[in-house]
Amino acid sequence: MSDLARRVRQFNMLFAPPPQLRRQHERFEVSVEIEIETADGTISRCRTIDISNGGVFVEPPLPAEVGDRIYISVGMLLRRVEGEVLAHRGGGSAIRFASAAHGAALTAWLLDQSRRKVN
Repeated sequence: MSDLARRVRQFNMLFAPPPQLRRQHERFEVSVEIEIETADGTISRCRTIDISNGGVFVEPPLPAEVGDRIYISVGMLLRRVEGEVLAHRGGGSAIRFASAAHGAALTAWLLDQSRRKVN
């Protein structure tokens, strides 16, 4: 191994995030209005900031505790996609989808909707 390759490897070991902190899914910046229902039935209108098959970040922060189950709805076709509140930070809330398959469907739908608004 060359000296440069060894140094690059050392650098990556020091500064790359550990595997448990790396994102598993590609994120997309999408700004679309959605509805989120909390376990007690409260419905909040939020705007997506970014989304992936694994989760979504929304603003403003949800009226729910970290760990609470929530349900995301978009329009009349995608109703009650289940998720969990992971964190509240920076004026919003991070949500993890209960199912990557449902997350993929919601991601595809929201990307399509955001493209339609631009075109």
